[in-house]
Amino acid sequence: MKEQTPRYDKHGFKMLSGILIRAAGISLLVLIVWSVWLLIGSEFACRYYSDWLGIPLKDFILLNLFGIMVFKVLATLFFLIPFAAVKWYGRLLHT
Repeated sequence: MKEQTPRYDKHGFKMLSGILIRAAGISLLVLIVWSVWLLIGSEFACRYYSDWLGIPLKDFILLNLFGIMVFKVLATLFFLIPFAAVKWYGRLLHT
């Protein structure tokens, strides 16, 4: 019996790349909101969370900066790199 190869259509690649770029945009928006919140309200937030965590302002800011960095790396890893790969592979198939 003849083995059937999967059929890749251009619409599927466009849809997947659209989903990935929207997810990257939402991640960028979250990063912007988080950074602005850290710049404007870090003292208030530190007072609020220091009751639970018991950490000084400097450590609170460092933890948030580390979280922003990890979030940025993960957003790039899971959204932007697959977006570039899907776009590149879609163009290879349909040229």
